[in-house]
Amino acid sequence: MRRRCLTWALAFFLPGPLLAAPLSRSDRKYLAGVYADTWRCLAHFVSPTTGMPYDSHERLPSTSLTNAGFYMAACAAAQKTGLLSEEDALRRIEKVLDGLARVEKWRGFPVTWFNADTLQTTETQFSTVDHLGNLTAGLVLVRRAFPELRPKADALLAPMNWGILYEPANHLYRGGYRLDTKDFDIRQPWGNWYYGYLGADTRLGSFFGVATGQVPLIHWKSLDRSRETRSGQDYFVPGWQGGGLFMQCVSGLFFDERSTVLGKSAANFAYAQILHAERIAAPAWGWSAAAAPTGEYLGWGALKDEVVTPHASVLAMSYYPRRATANLRALDRLGARAPYVENGREYRFGFRDSFDWKTSRAAAGYLVLDQAMLFLALANVLHDGVVWDAVASDERVANGRKILEEYARLDGRVTEIYRRRDRKKISEALKIPLE
Repeated sequence: MRRRCLTWALAFFLPGPLLAAPLSRSDRKYLAGVYADTWRCLAHFVSPTTGMPYDSHERLPSTSLTNAGFYMAACAAAQKTGLLSEEDALRRIEKVLDGLARVEKWRGFPVTWFNADTLQTTETQFSTVDHLGNLTAGLVLVRRAFPELRPKADALLAPMNWGILYEPANHLYRGGYRLDTKDFDIRQPWGNWYYGYLGADTRLGSFFGVATGQVPLIHWKSLDRSRETRSGQDYFVPGWQGGGLFMQCVSGLFFDERSTVLGKSAANFAYAQILHAERIAAPAWGWSAAAAPTGEYLGWGALKDEVVTPHASVLAMSYYPRRATANLRALDRLGARAPYVENGREYRFGFRDSFDWKTSRAAAGYLVLDQAMLFLALANVLHDGVVWDAVASDERVANGRKILEEYARLDGRVTEIYRRRDRKKISEALKIPLE
């Protein structure tokens, strides 16, 4: 009894890799193959001129800060897990850092979209939070993983003052700044607009703004904590049609959120998708913004039951590793991991961006963002939280986790519920509420 009490006490306070549910040797071998293939994809679609990642396999010129931040994070993870030499990792990341130093700036912030080959600005719309938060996360990981690159990472981070984006009237970040008019976009029918969801990918930007002291704590407290319920599961909005699973799980690539209320929400959201697939008799699950096999981008308000994306499975893997791995295997059998052919040569680049299980069509190729999310999530699952550990050592992150209630209050007991849901039959698992 004493040993059991000690185990529960440790589980309550420790959110780290100690709590991860085990995978079989066969599953780990399978996932290691997916991990290596995905890295080859990320390493391939890079500008030979600047070293910047392209936005997709199409190599169109316009790329984003998110792609740059996540690509650098993937390079760091690849080096730490043996897929990339330290010399090559430093070379790749340093080229991106040097390129970002040359990208046009707005009040210290790099512009959101730029030409991957020339670094010239390509769009007038400036993304206030979603791309900047993702870039910051990548820079924080780089500066912790490679001390020799810290001066260049800090040179990009130092001028970025999140307080410029803060609106004291409602305590939220403003959105819609336009580089052409040098103002926030008030010409739209809705006028000024703001980033206000806790359960969204913009959470990273809110975290770093408060953690650095540039934005008051009331900003975090003012974020919308409304909930949505699907298939009996309760989770934060914007939810299912707000872009799907990636919205809640992006910050979980860099912070171990499993034992937090944010992790509980993501776990319920993922489980709602598992149950929804059971209800509609879908051969696979995983609803998140992705490029459909027909070519259009299925984002906010556009998700379709018949189109699933592999990256959603892997984002859920920290909570339900067995179910998520089984789902990936199902997608593999259906044809979502078809080889990629370029100039007559065949490549193994992992999973295509999406799969339509009604038409049995896979997407033509890959989005770098989605491949990077899949890769970073697998890095944490297969390599004992390697990304989480590196980021957690940053002083900004440590401060944020201490002062923000959702990160400061941990309940390790929920991981036992994740395990039970992961192992039970669906009919039995339905009887296991998370709250």
